[in-house]
Amino acid sequence: MPTGNVKFFDTAKCFGFIECEGEELYVHAGDLIDLIKKNDRVSFEIQEENGKKSAFDVRIVKRG
Repeated sequence: MPTGNVKFFDTAKCFGFIECEGEELYVHAGDLIDLIKKNDRVSFEIQEENGKKSAFDVRIVKRG
């Protein structure tokens, strides 16, 4: 399971981005297991749809 750092997450708009190995992955609030915030270290699964990657089943590994 890959890990990365939360670069940005807007709770009002329900989305954000996770940095992982030089890539930015989109994440939607509906794909979270734990509530995340900027700088949290997270683990997740990756899905690709229409050529765009996103994270799902996002869990906190370490609070930032």
